[in-house]
Amino acid sequence: MKRLSGTDWLVRLPRCRVHGRVPRLWYCLAAFVAVWVFSCTAMVLAQQPKPKEYEVKAAYLYNFGRFVRWPADVPAAQDNSFPICVLGQDPFGATLDSTLVGETLAGKPVVVKRISRAQDVGDCRIMFISSTEENHLKQIARLIVSAELLKVAATVRKTGQPGD
Repeated sequence: MKRLSGTDWLVRLPRCRVHGRVPRLWYCLAAFVAVWVFSCTAMVLAQQPKPKEYEVKAAYLYNFGRFVRWPADVPAAQDNSFPICVLGQDPFGATLDSTLVGETLAGKPVVVKRISRAQDVGDCRIMFISSTEENHLKQIARLIVSAELLKVAATVRKTGQPGD
């Protein structure tokens, strides 16, 4: 059997029954388009960035709120929203805002608040305690022990307070 080389394989292609000629150009064009589509798809998939740490943490904060059964007797925020607060230096930047825009929890629109003191917790329902507040965790826990909110800390150190 003779080995085909170069473009000899085009001669062996089946003939088109309608025209009686080999549609070589169409086979080449179809092969080129298929290779181009597969290579472009692979490049696009390879270029999708992995989520950053605080993008994942922002999604977790929202999902924590989805899976908590919130007491009905907790008064709503003044603007009838669901506040998620960040206490201390905000490590999220605009990521938290962009992740939570348009989202709702307990039937209320989610809003992000940044607070610098635990006394300003007010109507927060979820509070993220930044790692910059690690040295003040016991004081923060004492101040918010009676608050009806979910505390999420960026540190693993225990405070010794109920709800740790």
